[in-house]
Amino acid sequence: AYLYHYRSNLLRKILFNHYVTLLTLCFYILVLYLSYSSVYTYDNIYYIVLRTLLASVFSFFLIGNSIISNSNKFNLLLENRVIIYLGSISYGIYLYHNLVFNYYHLNGNTIWGYLSNNFTYLNSLNSESIILKFVINFLLLISIASFSWFYIEKPINKYKNRL
Repeated sequence: AYLYHYRSNLLRKILFNHYVTLLTLCFYILVLYLSYSSVYTYDNIYYIVLRTLLASVFSFFLIGNSIISNSNKFNLLLENRVIIYLGSISYGIYLYHNLVFNYYHLNGNTIWGYLSNNFTYLNSLNSESIILKFVINFLLLISIASFSWFYIEKPINKYKNRL
């Protein structure tokens, strides 16, 4: 925000170097790969800090490129109707993601825990197909967040300017 308001020329110079954005994305993917293929996945502080740092730097470039008017490459992605819809239900996604699936409570108090305990096929996915499990959980999450958006959040948003 500081660069955008007070040093916009420097910001443009940084952001127009798309190789840095691509390089940051490549390093982020590499760290994700190394993190998830290591023996100590969730308790390795170095991977956690490095992964978070690189995700933040990549996000800086992605957001920065989207606010600079001359940069339309990233805006094509961000102006996609699917991305816009996900943005409108993003609060619900944030709010309900632990209700749908929580890695630390695989068979606990989550919707996935209930479904995988009561349907043997879904229970087998806990160890077999992580991609199919992700798709099922993602669709559940999008469904719940969409319901929340249309029946709770959107009606309440009509009254926000009246307070």
